[in-house]
Formats: sequence, C-alpha cells, structure tokens
Amino acid sequence: MGKQVGKDEGREGFGKAAEGMYERVREWREENPTAKFDEIARVVGEERKRLMGGLLSEMAVGYRRMEAVDYCRECGGRMETKGEKKRGVLHREGEAIIEREHYYCPGCEGGIFPPGRATGADKA
Repeated sequence: MGKQVGKDEGREGFGKAAEGMYERVREWREENPTAKFDEIARVVGEERKRLMGGLLSEMAVGYRRMEAVDYCRECGGRMETKGEKKRGVLHREGEAIIEREHYYCPGCEGGIFPPGRATGADKA
C-alpha cells in the first residue's frame, strides 16, 4: 500500500484488508478457545497495527504530489532521479512502507527522500 492509489481503489483495498484482519482474528480465536483476554488483545493489537500500517502508508503518499527536483540546494548541481525508493516508518499505530521518488546529486553526493523535506515541496 505504499504507492499512491485512487480513492475508490484505496477504500476497496482497505475494506479487504479489514475483512482479512477480522477473519484471521476470528480463526485464531476458534483455534484458541481458552485464550485469556490479554492474549486476545495481543493478537487483535498485532492485526490492528498491520491494518493501520497499510492505511498510514497510503495516506502518507496519497495526498502529496512530489514536484520534480531540478537543482541541489547544497551545491546547485543538477539533481538526478534514482527511481522510487522504499522506506519503512515505524509508528505506534503500525509500520508504514513509503515509496517515493529518490533524488541524488552527483556533485555533492547528497540524496533527497522524500523530496519535499529538502525542497520545500512538503509545504504545498
């Protein structure tokens, strides 16, 4: 879910992921009829984090279009794209996988990911 998707596609994907979460928890519970409340809460929490991680991934990239980065702010050199790069972001709500364009300056060997942080595109 780390790439930008349309609203309907995102809603459908999230719905399927939530259904899958429910089914996995329900199946686990049937296999563990004597589980204590804390055990149930642990399993539900793990599944919730997986579900929220996917949602966080989508929301982190879904509403921001990164502008092309032409010149390095450090040395003024021409930036080159190195394609998309993935990065994991661990949060208490879940682990998000962010996929965005990665830019590189051959002059000062600096990289920008995501580009908005160094270019000001994140303020748009």
